Amino acid sequence: CGRRARCVRPRHDENGAYNSEAIRNFLTRNRTAARLQLLGLWRNSDDYDELAETGEIKIIQAPDYKKKQARNTILGILKTLPVEIWISCSGFINAVKGTFPNFLRETFSENRGQMLDPDGNDLSGIGSWYQLEGAYLRFLLFGPLKWLGIIQTAFPDRKKTAPTAFRISKAALFYLTESEEPEIPEEILKKPGLEQGLPIIASDGAVTCSSRVPRYFRYMTARYTEIEKINGTTVIFRITPSSLSEAETRGLTGKAFFALLLRFTKNKVPPALGKMLDSGNSPALPATVYSATVLTVPEEKILSELLETARLEKWIIQQINSTSLIIDRKGIPEIRRFLMEKGLFVDVQLKAE
Repeated sequence: CGRRARCVRPRHDENGAYNSEAIRNFLTRNRTAARLQLLGLWRNSDDYDELAETGEIKIIQAPDYKKKQARNTILGILKTLPVEIWISCSGFINAVKGTFPNFLRETFSENRGQMLDPDGNDLSGIGSWYQLEGAYLRFLLFGPLKWLGIIQTAFPDRKKTAPTAFRISKAALFYLTESEEPEIPEEILKKPGLEQGLPIIASDGAVTCSSRVPRYFRYMTARYTEIEKINGTTVIFRITPSSLSEAETRGLTGKAFFALLLRFTKNKVPPALGKMLDSGNSPALPATVYSATVLTVPEEKILSELLETARLEKWIIQQINSTSLIIDRKGIPEIRRFLMEKGLFVDVQLKAE
């Protein structure tokens, strides 16, 4: 997801702040219109660096190259391929090597950088074509082009280790227009979005969103919450005191979030949660849940002696009762030695962190 988010830079207003209206317009468009807009921005971007994103190349010094030119050379090749026909990934890479071997290196400036493969081998020579250009092509195919729906991929087995084939989607010829700034047809802009699902708000502050929940709601919710779990296309956000406090530093109030929840859930917000968000107050003195290491001894006398031992003070966090303490886990060896010297066996029952 992080790589996808870096495909284009967010546009800013004249004061350097994010253009909230542009973000809202993008997130409320139907998927086809949004995809066309994102594709156009990515295709014409001089900022997005595919080489830096491959995961197969270790960049010691980034090369200076014409990213847009290299990218569009490959997009031009894809336009000539048949639609809905499976194509071997390795065969495509070999074909590019045979017909456009210099598509990438010819865009390099005098600053060619320094790049290594995972084994530390230099990639500056033409003998490293499959390690450099090949890595670039694999990322282009299975990264942006797959994310944007231009291609579909096939895997050799259910483990999905790496795609071995791809095919151009039916919509590709429409998406891969020659236009620098593709005009989005009016009929597509007016087409309603399919994201009309309702988020589920639990009384414990969990906000569950499937991929059918409007993107604008998911975007805004992420600004008020923490991501707790991603399960396939479903994301579980968690409302916490720290996430709400962080949101307030950006001018995002609990009241505004409550209004957002009411709007997109059709007023299905748990009453207690809604009251807390609508209060307008920063979450102060919240209940806290944390894991702790507890020491228990069979007699009060033993605990008293332990508390009176100066060298052990630094390991004691809090006394619970006359025979129990919360201690720092790092102090277990020293405390165990003390207790064993007092004639008491110590049974350490800790789960690995």
